[in-house]
Amino acid sequence: MPQNTINPTKLKDIFSNGNLVLATLSAHPLYITTRNQYCYRMNCTFESGRRKMVQTKYYDTEAEAEAMYPVYKKQVEEKRITIFKCTVQEFHAYWTHSYCFDNAYNWSIVVYILPVLGKHFMDNVTASNLMDILAKVPSSDFYRVCDAVTCFFRDARDHYCTTQDNSADAVRIMKERKKAEEDLHNYYEVPSGTYSPQQLLQMLQICKLEAPVLYLPMLLASTAGLRISEILTVTFRDIHFYNQTICLPLPVKDDLPNRTDTITIPEENTKMVYLTDFVMDEIRLQKERLEACQKTAPDFNPSGYLIWGRNGSQRQNNFINKPYARICAKCPFPTFPWKELRRIKLSASSMKRFAQTLGAENSGQPQPREIPQIPIDRSDLIELMK
Repeated sequence: MPQNTINPTKLKDIFSNGNLVLATLSAHPLYITTRNQYCYRMNCTFESGRRKMVQTKYYDTEAEAEAMYPVYKKQVEEKRITIFKCTVQEFHAYWTHSYCFDNAYNWSIVVYILPVLGKHFMDNVTASNLMDILAKVPSSDFYRVCDAVTCFFRDARDHYCTTQDNSADAVRIMKERKKAEEDLHNYYEVPSGTYSPQQLLQMLQICKLEAPVLYLPMLLASTAGLRISEILTVTFRDIHFYNQTICLPLPVKDDLPNRTDTITIPEENTKMVYLTDFVMDEIRLQKERLEACQKTAPDFNPSGYLIWGRNGSQRQNNFINKPYARICAKCPFPTFPWKELRRIKLSASSMKRFAQTLGAENSGQPQPREIPQIPIDRSDLIELMK
């Protein structure tokens, strides 16, 4: 098969005609006697004044051609027509010198796209072709190559070298896969000095069975970054159920890095922590338990604490020691001191997995819900508290 050669005049025309200002489609399919087939013709006029006639794909019967009329009519209306036939390599030759201003993008196309698709016509490149290439790109280059591919094929579509920008779908799908792989890696990865999200999920499941009294404190420590001393001072008055936040005194010193779910208000000496749905569900259940104790135990005198001790009194920090040791003994992996729970990093996908697995049960029926986006803007969280 003869190799495709670069035609400088043709390629120059691609970039010098300007936008397509008018396109008309023949009302009926035309019979081409030399081919004994049918096709449509599109007459195209550019800003430069140049006119070019384009023939569509050929069809064996008139009925087949007529069935495609709505497709071609839509292409004409949207001015999404393949007017210039060129290979990926040919388009790149002129794109590099006349349109592309990013050397990293050019490098990405040269290294990953041209060796595989260089001799393909632009209009014949499919999303599947691009996905196969992107699947083999190293992680260090992946996002840069995705951006380069998006730019390259979008420019090809804008210069009427292809009808469909298949790169958009390919890049979107591959980025979603890449993110899922990264989230899965982070989920199972064991960081130094604390638990991975998978290990924490196992611990919480063990905690529900072996030490339920510690379940809510462990949730608050690991998902909201609260100290045990803070957890034990929380009252139901500190919890804003509608806004899903806890308002607490600002600690003198906090050794944790800034969290996206927490804002501090130094002028009021407070901090506010946003809680996800499934944690709020557990808090609501805890409130129901408190109300039940008030009704059924005559000597129960609650002080309004979220985590209460005997007769409703406030618990001491050391109450966690024995139940936590019991949980650690059941864990099939190395364990760490309680304080390390605050250092666990949970992504949005991990939190969603937790919600689906640990979602609070009301009337025996789990109620998983979509985890909302955590506000990361300070003013947004302050506004929630008004």
